[in-house]
Amino acid sequence: MVDTDRRRRRPAYALTIVFLAYAVGKAVFAAQSRLGIPGGPLVSAADTEAYALEWWVSASSATRSC
Repeated sequence: MVDTDRRRRRPAYALTIVFLAYAVGKAVFAAQSRLGIPGGPLVSAADTEAYALEWWVSASSATRSC
């Protein structure tokens, strides 16, 4: 008889490895204070500063109540 449970688990293990690799890549980016996706295009320092400014402006205006 074929163990069907074993075959069903293999894709889950593969996806777990992929997600862990992605999480490690994001942790490395965070440790380097960089934006973006590991393996994706690099975000310039000017774009990073512009994004941070836009984020703070939107966050501060969203938390204020009239």
